[in-house]
Amino acid sequence: YFATATKAWGTEFTWDRERNVITVAVAEGPCGCPLVDPQRTPAVWCHCSVGYQKESFEALFGRPVAVTLKESKLGGGRRCVFEVAVA
Repeated sequence: YFATATKAWGTEFTWDRERNVITVAVAEGPCGCPLVDPQRTPAVWCHCSVGYQKESFEALFGRPVAVTLKESKLGGGRRCVFEVAVA
């Protein structure tokens, strides 16, 4: 999963073993969400991606995770960054 996402979308993953947290950093550039119009969509919409990350990582690991949005392109960031805490 990680290698495919990195190759296909330029997403970077880092793992803090002590905290058991994976940081997901989406590549810089325009927002890739097909539901977003950068001229009209408010940054709060990015919380939809929190749910997407949660579902993806829970399916991947087979256990609950907590996801936090740390930075978003619509919110003025260079990239979208999520922290995934694995239970």
